[in-house]
Amino acid sequence: MMVTKSERKMFPKPEYTITGLDPNGEYMIVFKIEKVDDSRSKYTNSKWQYSGRAESTKENQNIAYHQDGLLQKGKRLMGNSVCFDRVKLTNNVNGNQSHISFKFTIHIHGYTFLPII
Repeated sequence: MMVTKSERKMFPKPEYTITGLDPNGEYMIVFKIEKVDDSRSKYTNSKWQYSGRAESTKENQNIAYHQDGLLQKGKRLMGNSVCFDRVKLTNNVNGNQSHISFKFTIHIHGYTFLPII
């Protein structure tokens, strides 16, 4: 997939099946994209070539919360697939680069919330 300045949806859409949660527990599901290295590549002459060091990004720019709400019951999360089909990718950090791609890895995090009385 080529990621350009205009946002693109991911294909295939990131969709996951979650099991083993407490049905009555409340959870927050987070989709996080992390760069694999600090280099960037440019597609030139029908091949990818090293194109220098990547720009740094703020940590919170790489996080997407699930679109159905921050807190969800375990029963709901286990009953349906968890999909992040509204997540879009872009390389528009400073507006002057085009056709730059980063190697990245995707992490799904689940956080449990315990009420304090």
